[in-house]
Amino acid sequence: MLSVSSLYSPWTWVTTALLYLISRTIYNIYFHPLSIFPGPKLRAATRLAWVYSMTSGANHRNIKRLHERYGPVVRVAPNELSFISPSAWQDIYTKGPSNKGLVRAETVSDAAGPKHIFATHNDSHTRLRRKLMQTLSEHGVAKHEPLIQGYLNTLIAKLHRESEDGRLVNINDWINWFAFDIIGDLALSESFHQLDNSAPDGWIVLLTTYIKGLLVSFCLNYYWPLNRVLPTLAPKTYQRLQNQFMDPIHEKINRRLARPDAEHLDDIIGSCMPHANGGKMLMDPEYLTGTMAVLLAAGSETAATALSAVMNLLVNNTRAMQKLCAEVRAIPTSQELTLAAVSQMPYLDAVITEGLRLCHPITWSISRLTPATGCVIGDWFVPGNTHVNILHYAVYNSDTHFPNAHEFLPERWLGEDAPDQSSNAAFQPFSMGGHSCPGRPVECVPLAGSAELFDLAKEADAGEVETG
Repeated sequence: MLSVSSLYSPWTWVTTALLYLISRTIYNIYFHPLSIFPGPKLRAATRLAWVYSMTSGANHRNIKRLHERYGPVVRVAPNELSFISPSAWQDIYTKGPSNKGLVRAETVSDAAGPKHIFATHNDSHTRLRRKLMQTLSEHGVAKHEPLIQGYLNTLIAKLHRESEDGRLVNINDWINWFAFDIIGDLALSESFHQLDNSAPDGWIVLLTTYIKGLLVSFCLNYYWPLNRVLPTLAPKTYQRLQNQFMDPIHEKINRRLARPDAEHLDDIIGSCMPHANGGKMLMDPEYLTGTMAVLLAAGSETAATALSAVMNLLVNNTRAMQKLCAEVRAIPTSQELTLAAVSQMPYLDAVITEGLRLCHPITWSISRLTPATGCVIGDWFVPGNTHVNILHYAVYNSDTHFPNAHEFLPERWLGEDAPDQSSNAAFQPFSMGGHSCPGRPVECVPLAGSAELFDLAKEADAGEVETG
């Protein structure tokens, strides 16, 4: 017979915890509603395997290998499925009320850290997104072409200067600074002067730390109450770096709002101000700072990563480089490298598209949640309250959708080699639906200026160009 005191024994609690974990593991593997879907038993048993994959930076490669082994749908966590079928894009991200797709998983909305537009529920997200799109639309970006052209000219001049006498040039750093300055000006009407300062240990280091913090917060949110406790126990060094990233953004926002011409500036902040929203701010200060931080991080880092990847692919593919340089040299000077001119370069467009296919800058995916009654995704009925998603890298590097998927072939997007309808449906580099990337035109701006950089890389010896 158990005594009352034995109920409070540490061994009793340890035994109870172990029995719970064992029973939960057995249930997840063999009796969970998702047990009928293929995937590794370790991932079915616990989300820790998913967390490790995410934080190690190898998640995109791991998910791709899982799909190669198990097929178009894989169970990647106890309550999560990954898809690579083209029809899953629409079933997950565009079907439903107002074509918004399935609702976002609460783990995204409740993630620790500064509040921002990407952590809101559908209704408020739509309201904020509509305002941001005024600046981030193709028409909005086109109005800022002189500003963008100025940054492009500065970048090219500095790269020519830095590469004199055969000096090694880290293209990746310069592209990061270029993209960050552009996004900063579009958002705040104030540059971060990264091209002028050219400091590898400056904002880019802080940006990397901030992005890593977002990723860790996202992973922790699956483990309550750790998601609330552990952030407060983070090393002081990490907290200091986070503050060094957020504080200047907050200061720039305050300075922007206090400008005498604040209501007349055509930027993202302007679309959130009282004069554009019936007399009141669209977001409170904390929300505004968090949103600007995410936009700066997403807009600059993804564009820089994509362009660096394309540079690397071209430097290692002489045939493609020669074809692109021939197209670029039809434009006499970089001053005439306008957005309108770039839009008439089919091979440049094909190179960028193929680069995004092979090396998509987003290596993780945002899950949606199936309704309680379940729903059909592709050819599969998925039980209710299941996290479902599509990972760009896994889809675009699948031979099922793109023949010779691991080869850099810009021609696959041109003429007779253009992909068929199913492949086009599989390729959605800016996602779909109400939560698709609102900055697609902004994302393309730094990429549009890449033609001159490709020419520069061709002029240099391949050994003199470092692409990250």
